[in-house]
Parts: sequence; C-alpha cells; structure tokens
Amino acid sequence: GFYFSNIIPNEPLGRKMNLGLIEAMELEFDYIVQSGTDNLYTSNLLTFYADKIKQSGFEFFGLNKIYFYDFYRHIAKLYSPLSVFGAGRAISRNVLEDVSRKVNIWPDHINKGLDNSSERIIEKHFDNVVFSHPVFANVTPSVVDIKSKVNIHQYADMPGKVLNETQIEELRFNFRELWKQ
Repeated sequence: GFYFSNIIPNEPLGRKMNLGLIEAMELEFDYIVQSGTDNLYTSNLLTFYADKIKQSGFEFFGLNKIYFYDFYRHIAKLYSPLSVFGAGRAISRNVLEDVSRKVNIWPDHINKGLDNSSERIIEKHFDNVVFSHPVFANVTPSVVDIKSKVNIHQYADMPGKVLNETQIEELRFNFRELWKQ
C-alpha cells in the first residue's frame, strides 16, 4: 500500500511542487492537502476536512490558524491570517485538473511566495472562479510549521503572536513529539 515517487531536486521549489503534482495526478484522490516535510497536523484534521467538504462543497480551502515552532528554542507563535495558509490547504482534483491543463499551479522558478502565487494562479485560471475559503477549525492547535536553520523563512521572520505559557501547554498537549528530548 505505499506509493514511491521519483526523487525530485529540492530547488526551485515551484518546479518541485509542479513535478510532484504531475506524479500525484496518477493517483486516485478527490483532494490534495498541501504539506511540507516541516509541517505537523493533528490526527483529527482530515476528519474535520471531510466534514467541511460534505457541508460546504468548497474546492479550495484551508485553516485560518498556523503555529510556528522554533525547533531550537522550543517557543512558538500563532498566526491567524484572513486568508488560507499553504500548510494544510486542500485543493480539489477538479480545480487541479482544470488549471494544470492551462498553466503550472506554482511558478517553476520561485522558492518563496508559493502559497500566494498558486492562489492567484488558481483564481485566475479555474473556469468556475474559485477562491480559497478559510475554515475556522477549532480552538485547539491543528497545524504546526517547524522552523529551523534550513527553512527559507526563519521563525523570527514569521508573523504572529508569541504564545503564553497556557497556550504553549496546549500546543505541547496536541504535538507532544515537539518537546521530546
């Protein structure tokens, strides 16, 4: 039951994402959920998404909250944009097939700005004009983006409010693996 992919060079990231999408389109799926190797999700996120799809029929959506975690200092901050963040963003096969027939979903040459660029491309080229919908998951943390020295965007550069001790405890409870020694 495992699917093995070709190894794709890491940069430029836009090209890597497009090549990964070509491989993914060979599989049977209704939605893809974007994830990087530095993202963690709670186990209930996909159940939440399945319910959201049944209720709303959204074809392009994601969470409105993301936690950034500093791997070295064990601190975190919460960012709540008005739009959808890339980590955990769900895109329907319908949207992907329609847009990728015309253009690449991600600009091949870029390493930064992938989320915003792909959102603008989808909104411009999807025949039925679809906009991303922020879904207000729950009050508990659902997605964490781990920041280390190898990330394009460092923890210090990320927007958001630094968590207080109560919020840190909640994050620890939902993502225990972050604090294991």
